[in-house]
Formats: sequence, C-alpha cells, structure tokens
Amino acid sequence: MFLFIFIACGENDSTATNLDTTQRLDTPSTITDLFEKSSSGEIEDVTYIVVGDSTRYYKELNNVLINSRDSDEGYYKNLLSLKNIKFSHTAMAGQRVDLWLGDSNRDGNKFLISDTLNKIKVRNPNHCIVEFSMGINDALRGEINNVKANIKKAIAKLKATGAKILLVSPTPYYKYNSNSIELNNIYDELKDELNLPFVSGYNILYDEYPSNSATYRGLHPNEGASKKLVDEIMLHIKNNNL
Repeated sequence: MFLFIFIACGENDSTATNLDTTQRLDTPSTITDLFEKSSSGEIEDVTYIVVGDSTRYYKELNNVLINSRDSDEGYYKNLLSLKNIKFSHTAMAGQRVDLWLGDSNRDGNKFLISDTLNKIKVRNPNHCIVEFSMGINDALRGEINNVKANIKKAIAKLKATGAKILLVSPTPYYKYNSNSIELNNIYDELKDELNLPFVSGYNILYDEYPSNSATYRGLHPNEGASKKLVDEIMLHIKNNNL
C-alpha cells in the first residue's frame, strides 16, 4: 500500500492538487485502455499475469501458452509482446482456489496467492492485469458450493493491490460437463456481483469444439484449442472495452 502525504501552504496548495489530479487522470480506467496505451507507447510498464490451472499450463502437453512452471515464455508472451505488454504467470496443473488462498504449500509444487501478490507488488500495480481462471479442480472434488465464496475472497485480495482483474471461466471438462457449466454460471454471476469484466472460456471452446477432440484427457486444450482460447480473450479485450 502506498501513502502519499502532501505538505503545502499558500500557493503550493494548488500544485499539490494538480499533481494528485494528474496522477489519477493518468491511470487507465479499463483493461482495454491499458492495452491501447501500451500499444501506442504511451505506457511502457503494463504486465498481464495469468492465475490458472492446467488449462493454461500442463507439462505433459506441447506447452504453447506457457512453456514451463518457471518460465514466462510461450504464446501468451509472444502475443502480448506485440502490444508492448509484459507477461507473467502463476499457473500450474492441479491448482485449486481453496489451496491457492492458503499460506502453506501442501503439494510442494503449486503456487499460492502470495506468489501472485508478489508479482504485482514488484511492478506498478495500477498497470497490472490479472486474468483469473480457476475452480474446475475444486468442482471435481465436490467443492462447487464453496468455489464462489473462495473466488470472491481471492478477487478481493487481488483488487486490493490496485490491479485490474479479468474473470475467465475455465474451459470445458467434457467428461464432467455439468460441473463446467455450473462453474461457468458462477463466473457469470460474479461478473455482476463484483462488477468485473468477464470472458467465458467455457463458451469459447465448447462453441468451437462441442466434443473433446481438441483436448488431452477431455480437459487440457491442445495446441489449436489453446491458441483459439487466448486469441478470443485478446479479441474480447480489444472489442468490448473491458
């Protein structure tokens, strides 16, 4: 948290006010605005951070979106670099919202919310975009009733940093499609309750691939489906003033 203290008197009162007003006016109000200002070169320190599970990074696949747990290389980075936007992530197979919110890593190889917060804090939080897409692993373990409350907790902590949040519902798990539909509906409800931009990852892939032909084990998008997902997210940001 940043604390700005202006100590002034007489003529300097207007200077302090002008500085404060300029600072607020220079802060882009939407994700789309950040993309546009970064593309034009008006802003140079925009970072896009993905918080996700195996629909973003799955080591057994050809990891086109994110090459490895400890690397930011991949399709996300290549695409965003065209807009002068940096990329980072805390995405890992098997991640659950409830465990991600914790303060101890029981699995030893998963990310925690502290990892994401640290990535935001070392940058300019007002110029960070966090794509949040988790919950399918919680749903598959019978935690669907708690997913909504846990996502709300997660978003509250992320928003407190000043970062902009983009909700993206997880892609379909065809074998357990009813869970995926329920989770997509939860994200749709949260977009209104939390007044956040939302892109349906579920609809993007299910509309294009109504069977599991574009996935590995019915859940993890293959190369073509992965690129389709990210391309559509970027188009939504560009065309809908998110």
